[in-house]
Amino acid sequence: MQLVALHRLFGYSQISTDQSGTAYIGNIEYNTLNGNNSLTTLSRIYNDEGYVENPANPQYYYFRHDHLGDNREVWCANTNTVAQRTQYYPSGLPWAYDRNLDHPDLQHRKYNGKEFVEMHGYDTYDIVWRQYYPAIMRFQTPDPEVENDYDLSPYTMCDNNMVLKTDPDGRVAIVDNIVGAVVGGLADYGGQVISNYANGSDHPFTQNINLVSIGTSIAVGALTSGVSAFVKGGATVLASTVNNSIAVKTTGSGLKVEVQKNPVNILKNTVIDLTADKLARGFSKKLVGAPLSKVGTTNAGRLNNTGKALVNATGKNVTRKSTETTKRIIKGVAKGAERGTETTLNGVTNQKREDLKKKTNQN
Repeated sequence: MQLVALHRLFGYSQISTDQSGTAYIGNIEYNTLNGNNSLTTLSRIYNDEGYVENPANPQYYYFRHDHLGDNREVWCANTNTVAQRTQYYPSGLPWAYDRNLDHPDLQHRKYNGKEFVEMHGYDTYDIVWRQYYPAIMRFQTPDPEVENDYDLSPYTMCDNNMVLKTDPDGRVAIVDNIVGAVVGGLADYGGQVISNYANGSDHPFTQNINLVSIGTSIAVGALTSGVSAFVKGGATVLASTVNNSIAVKTTGSGLKVEVQKNPVNILKNTVIDLTADKLARGFSKKLVGAPLSKVGTTNAGRLNNTGKALVNATGKNVTRKSTETTKRIIKGVAKGAERGTETTLNGVTNQKREDLKKKTNQN
């Protein structure tokens, strides 16, 4: 199948082919034989957690991320072995490696999950809008939104703080772990307030607030921003276990400490919490998140008539920049509404959850 046919099939407006005969179409990679586009074969299919190679005889690879989303290791599920290891300087430049042990050429999505292009000594990251050169911690071209930050050089990466921030597309630096911590803590506190309201508390904002639960939610939000679903799941289980082991609650006369010492009760109550949280999350995503995420956009991520009307209502024309901005806003609103619905469901059902725990606890 020729690249032109693939282009029409997947609906992408841009196709790039490098000298090695690799074609990139969205999250899919194709190989060509000696640059002959008529001899194109599917090579890899990527997603956030890894990729599958050679679909005819599939090899499954999974990424192990750090808090910035850097791919530290690639694990091969077929052989249950580590297939690639990469360590980084704070700038994202890979450390010196042992080619026989670390296998740096296995795949090239590395710092922040972006492709590291080493061909002919280029040694830059392809970060969507711009190319980033980690050896000097600078982009090669100015920030396309430079007018928003006159106090910074238009060539800086992550406001010169690559340890704390990420830059998903070469335009806006994001503090993932701080945002995750704030969102996690506020969601937990909001759920407890809603629960107090539902149970008729006279002081829903200040009394019967479990400080340990808020603390673990802050920690999970900070530590799991940008990491794999497996790590997020492990952190969530650990936090729930801690919450069911000890509670420090606010009362009218001070703090009240409650400790659960029975390991059977801790395990059972953790399962109750995780099950209830999963049900609330799934319901809120299906009821609110998924429908809202499609408002104004098509499945391919383009703006539909509603999305174009939203842009035009601001007095701007539908351009690539306005399209990306609108998609970000829609995604943010959908995610916020989804999280708010989940928090409300958890708050309303919290007392029933606690009653079930007490009723089934062993003395």
